[in-house]
Amino acid sequence: MDLDIPTLTTDQLKAQHLNAGDYETYLTLFDSHERLGPLVEIAPLLSDAQFWQLVRFAWMTSETTHRARETWYALLTARRSDREHLMDDEERVALAHLPKKVRIYRGCGDDAGIYGMSWTLDRHRAKRFAFLAHGLRRFLRGEVPADLKPTVAAGWCKKEDILAHFTARDEAEIVINPKHVTVTRAVQWSWPLKRR
Repeated sequence: MDLDIPTLTTDQLKAQHLNAGDYETYLTLFDSHERLGPLVEIAPLLSDAQFWQLVRFAWMTSETTHRARETWYALLTARRSDREHLMDDEERVALAHLPKKVRIYRGCGDDAGIYGMSWTLDRHRAKRFAFLAHGLRRFLRGEVPADLKPTVAAGWCKKEDILAHFTARDEAEIVINPKHVTVTRAVQWSWPLKRR
């Protein structure tokens, strides 16, 4: 039995979901590193609640936010109501329970990435991100440039400066303008790593 199922191109699917107002599905049709541009383009079409939900979705499904941090910062500080939709109930409670001065960590591929917006409350998670950002897959294939050194930065911030606290992926993520972080220490590792 032959089924005559129409095949749509990715562009046709994008148009279909965009026209239907299914904005999250529309964004999923872009690779994670390409979602920011389409989000900015559709922002005027969104209600305030939708805007914050989709900023959350795009942030949490992006592999890297460092290269476009000015655009991310503009989105995360947009003057739109219903900002509570950026975080879920559990995350808002967790943020409220943080101390006024918060110890945070950031893992990055080298010291040039220290001043990004994505930090964590978990030092071990930051170390893991340092190696992932550095390119664990490249390391396993023996393709890592010798001059890059996975780096973990430690610092402090004020709770009032935190833009979002995401716990959904067990990352204890703190999203903050890096201008509001006082970096106190940065530790680098060299390749090849030796197991202890």
